[in-house]
Amino acid sequence: MNDVNSVLEISQKLENLNRRLAELDQQRDAIQDEIDECMTKLGYVTARHVPYSGKITTRQLTIAMLNKYSDRPLAPQDIAAELEIDGQTIRGLLARLAREGVVKRSAHGRYQIAKE
Repeated sequence: MNDVNSVLEISQKLENLNRRLAELDQQRDAIQDEIDECMTKLGYVTARHVPYSGKITTRQLTIAMLNKYSDRPLAPQDIAAELEIDGQTIRGLLARLAREGVVKRSAHGRYQIAKE
């Protein structure tokens, strides 16, 4: 009879732990939603990029790097090497960002974040 009681106790504990885990998963999801919202707002305020969607895009990485080194213009190949992304991809992206006014092209094909 003692084994049966042990099984029942352990089963009850497992059920409680699973219920608690489900509650924590819900809390985690709510916190992640808040993080995503903050990242969207922060990205908009600091760099006017596409809102954060849970995945970091090449656009966001490029803008973040340009913000990080805002004291000097960067060449597309420097950004590509740092981010380990194809140089042609970065050149095309920088051209689009320049047309949008997010970055400005400086001398010798280098780019910086556009100052407001």
